[in-house]
Amino acid sequence: ALCWLKLLTAFVHPGLLPLTSIQFIPFRDRRHHLLHKMAVSMLKWHLFLAVAGLSASWGEGSSLMRTETQAKSTGFDEMDAQEETEKEDRESQQSGGESSEEIEMSLLKAEEETEKEDRESQQSGGESSDETDMNLTAEDMGEGGAQTHAEVHAVVDAEGNLDELNQARVYIAEPAPELDPTNPPKGDMELASGSQGHGSVTGNRWVQGGGNWKGVRGQRQMCFHNDPFTSYLFAVRLDGGSHNQIGVANAECCQREATSNSRDIDPYACLYSHTTGWDRYRGAGRPVGTPEKKTWWASTWDGAGKTMLVNVSCTKKTFTLGIEGGDEFLGEMSWPSDWESVYAFGGQQIHNADYRFE
Repeated sequence: ALCWLKLLTAFVHPGLLPLTSIQFIPFRDRRHHLLHKMAVSMLKWHLFLAVAGLSASWGEGSSLMRTETQAKSTGFDEMDAQEETEKEDRESQQSGGESSEEIEMSLLKAEEETEKEDRESQQSGGESSDETDMNLTAEDMGEGGAQTHAEVHAVVDAEGNLDELNQARVYIAEPAPELDPTNPPKGDMELASGSQGHGSVTGNRWVQGGGNWKGVRGQRQMCFHNDPFTSYLFAVRLDGGSHNQIGVANAECCQREATSNSRDIDPYACLYSHTTGWDRYRGAGRPVGTPEKKTWWASTWDGAGKTMLVNVSCTKKTFTLGIEGGDEFLGEMSWPSDWESVYAFGGQQIHNADYRFE
């Protein structure tokens, strides 16, 4: 009974064990005394194991509590970070509503500063960035020199925001303004240096200076593949000459060829100024229709002191000839259909030609 009392006391409150000591209880039987000692020893041993077990359990419980606390702390940190991110997103969205207006203001400011820089550049003798001509290559301009124009714009990304430079500018090639295919640009028509059969070429002027049946061609290419223009008009001012030849030529003319033939292989097609000049010394040119003196010309258009007008039709592959301020139609001639393009042409029977091409 005493053993059970000590066992119950140990589980209820270990501090009460001294009250149950056997030293205050008399024993009459030695056997009972020995059994009592054994029970006390076993009880102490069980109490030791119980205390050790409680300590281990307490340690594990404390470790679990610390782990749970750390997990909760980490969860709180993640929640705080998420809330901070959502807050920043809301602020970004609120500021995004004003982005278009801010961009527009930035563009206006950039444009004003650009205009200011241009004015200062013009005052100092420089060129305006918006008006600076771009030196386009033949590839940039197209096969026939069809020009494009360029403008300066602020650089923005796909979302409409200005780039890091905020006022960066770039040349953006844009299609040229719509042009009239029947009205090419006007100006002097330069001659191809070295194309003359004899004499000298300076800009748009050819001075024959010797040698009969010689010619020269222009530098500007007309009626080429994908030419944006369908017709051309050029003039040849005759400041000298007697028996004239006016028309068009291909790229192979006119350094080695005499202009006294009328063959399909000749690199020029022209009208000859003397009587019925559509039937001889015309190169590869062929009359369009049936020439008559009453509709083409009756006598001649020899000599100097006149300006010849040549109207070239790329569609028909023909040209018509007239005199400025005089007979507007002297005839119409065609050139071979296999010519890839044509150039202005002038020739002279005698060695006194002085022509200016315009």
